[in-house]
Amino acid sequence: MDLARARRDLANALAVDDAGDRSRAVRGLLVRRGAEVLQIDPALAPGLGPLLHHVSAAPAGEARRGFAALLVLALAVDGVLKVSLSRPRLERAVCGLVESALPDVLWRAGYPYGAATESRCRFLFGLHATMEDHSQPLEPTFPGWLTGLQARRRD
Repeated sequence: MDLARARRDLANALAVDDAGDRSRAVRGLLVRRGAEVLQIDPALAPGLGPLLHHVSAAPAGEARRGFAALLVLALAVDGVLKVSLSRPRLERAVCGLVESALPDVLWRAGYPYGAATESRCRFLFGLHATMEDHSQPLEPTFPGWLTGLQARRRD
């Protein structure tokens, strides 16, 4: 998952002055990146809601993880997806896609899998702040300098 690319693409889309144009730019970015996952022409991509369902069903891979990361970052932008997420079907699509594409990130962040869809979406709205920390590889349980009993026996 390339968080740097997702942040860069989102920053470029948000560089538009008008709020309405900014929202359209971010939605357009999501449609283009979703079309990349599905390997279709962006002009042929359905709207954002149906696109989320299709991407959820796409085979797992780096492009799908990157799209899910971009979606989480876009959720933090006021007016882009929050207003339209009042529709339960779209809420379920967003949660389903992120749950299937980024399970390790969600597990580390303490995602409320068993909660209501609204609670899970609220959690996703704040995930952008810590997603980079939760996507880092796990560190070993024991520090590297601790070598165990064999090192003591040599002393």
